[in-house]
Amino acid sequence: MIICHLREVFNFGSQGFSVSAQFSPPASIAASANWWLIWGKVDTVTENVIWRDDRVAIAASQIAVNPTGRFVVVGDVWLPNRTEIFEHEDILSQHGQGTDLQFVAHLWERYGFVTWEKLIGAFALAVWDRDQQTLWLGRDRSGIRTLYYTTGKHSLGCS
Repeated sequence: MIICHLREVFNFGSQGFSVSAQFSPPASIAASANWWLIWGKVDTVTENVIWRDDRVAIAASQIAVNPTGRFVVVGDVWLPNRTEIFEHEDILSQHGQGTDLQFVAHLWERYGFVTWEKLIGAFALAVWDRDQQTLWLGRDRSGIRTLYYTTGKHSLGCS
């Protein structure tokens, strides 16, 4: 599994990020991706955005937000061990409903970073912690789902 905790890996200083006007993912990524995320100052990012806050903009067919609204999850996720996790971790039945992406949001609320160890399947995803202002990126151990990222002078994009 490849995991990238961006708060530790990338240090862009106290001024944060600024994104140039009309920033969007490179055409090669945008043409084939079913989701993308821009991290930085995103007030000028508008193309296909379905969710945003002060530092993140997401374009996707779906996202998942945990019940408290702290964690926002986006990505491509298939979890064949979902039932096993559900039973083993004694997760409330209401959290077992919905998509695999929603299930990851509930797991992240309960376990945080340890969630990566519990996931078996094919996934490439991003988890935005709104309280800690931290972005986590991860993909499955085998690389079945590819996670792309690119950095610019003042921004980071992933898909």
